[in-house]
Amino acid sequence: HAVAGGASVDDGAAPGDAAAPRPVRAAPRIEWVARPGACAARPPSSHEGSGGDVPELEAEYAGGDDGARGSLAHGWMERIEWLPADGRVDPALGSEVHRAVAIEVGRPIDGAMADDVRALVERACAGSLGAALRPERYAAWGCESLAVRNEFPYVAEVAGRMQRGRMDRVVLGFRGGRVVRAEVLDHKTGAAGLAGEALDSRIAPYRAQMAGYRRVVAAMFGLDPSAVSTVLLMLERGEAIPVADA
Repeated sequence: HAVAGGASVDDGAAPGDAAAPRPVRAAPRIEWVARPGACAARPPSSHEGSGGDVPELEAEYAGGDDGARGSLAHGWMERIEWLPADGRVDPALGSEVHRAVAIEVGRPIDGAMADDVRALVERACAGSLGAALRPERYAAWGCESLAVRNEFPYVAEVAGRMQRGRMDRVVLGFRGGRVVRAEVLDHKTGAAGLAGEALDSRIAPYRAQMAGYRRVVAAMFGLDPSAVSTVLLMLERGEAIPVADA
């Protein structure tokens, strides 16, 4: 008899027979994705490969406020699944956002800064950016259902290179039980008042980042890259700006 979990199990061997060798199962490969330290500010969205973090994403949130302002804006946005028709952001989310960011940066959040960021997010969501946070945006996909994945983590091999990170917001469209369309939306602060070439220059560094997200999502769900769109949600500008490949 073989013993499993303390119970006797008949393995079919006659008394006195030599135990037949059993194949040894290979241990599964497990890759741990480290979470950032509780007191270390980080870029709200991240994308890294074998070479490390993308530097322009770190620079986006670097500054005298140790990243708290960008993290506050991101904290509000990541808690929105779908925006209601009136464009109003639930004010009850404020205390949760402030607690999370205070832990992240390792200090209390300045009240004036918190109020300023909340007003920024409310203005952005009440404007044209808010349309990108409603299910009506995706009606043309003709999907049976939609799903929102905020803070979407991934570890994927693309073109022979391991990539890992988190995407701010991913909307998935399902038909026949499988994903057939997707959109990646990335939150950005800054760029207020820019236009023309100045705005193009500001957006240019993000094209490679968003192209990488497109490839990752396409690989994860077996989609053609053309079925994955990418959009920058520019909070100060209150705009959703589609991003084409570089």
